[in-house]
Amino acid sequence: MKSIILFRHARAERCDLGRDHDRPLASKGIADAKKMGLYLSGEKLLPEIVISSTALRAKMTGETAMEEGKWSCPLILESGIYGGTPLFLLNLVNKQDDAISSICLVGHEPNFSNFIARSTNSAYQRFPKGSMARIEFDIESWEDIKMGFGSLNWLVEPGRI
Repeated sequence: MKSIILFRHARAERCDLGRDHDRPLASKGIADAKKMGLYLSGEKLLPEIVISSTALRAKMTGETAMEEGKWSCPLILESGIYGGTPLFLLNLVNKQDDAISSICLVGHEPNFSNFIARSTNSAYQRFPKGSMARIEFDIESWEDIKMGFGSLNWLVEPGRI
């Protein structure tokens, strides 16, 4: 069994000047990222690796959740998650080490909602800022993951925990 936790970046500061890629988390976003880090720890569903978009708000979301929840796994930055497609995420997941059974991807909309819909063969779902979703695949190797064969185990919003 392999599982992917999709973690949408938390609320960021508005982009008045500068690049969208460089927007930091707002104070509400920091609080939500902490809450989600603790939530995942409390559920004992910690990932073995976190792969984050290089966008500052995504990186900060992952780092904040990991620190608050005391996740002891590596954080890898992947520029292709920012602006990428569901197929990019699938290819990224397909390349992971089979010794790992749980991955957390930290990134953006609408890519994550589209990945959930396509990987689970379900309708598009709203995926608010700071939310997490867990998709499970009944397979042994990451390279065997294909669109349409996953099962959405849960989707949790920070305002509902």
